[in-house]
Amino acid sequence: MTAPLTPPDRRSRSENLRLAREKGRHTDLEWLVMKHLFKVCVKCRDPGWNIEKDHIRPICIGGSDSVDNLQPLCARCNTSKTLDCTDYRDAALPNWRAEFNRRIAIVLE
Repeated sequence: MTAPLTPPDRRSRSENLRLAREKGRHTDLEWLVMKHLFKVCVKCRDPGWNIEKDHIRPICIGGSDSVDNLQPLCARCNTSKTLDCTDYRDAALPNWRAEFNRRIAIVLE
């Protein structure tokens, strides 16, 4: 018998991350390629070096840790977003997914 799920607001950060990684997990290579592909915060377009991984759907409300749920945000935008699930990648770089896949394929050859 499995234990009932704990509501998201009562789970620890490590438990939320464990559950997120069960749904999907990105690799260091995928994050590096994404960060270099966009080169800026996809929300405010700040070109600074203080770019962080943002989970588009936060893991505390059921988002995965896969690359499909990541976007590069500056620390300011990431901190201020709270539970906003807006995906800014397409607005920052239309057709980003095709270029992302092309770069991953080149690196893996």
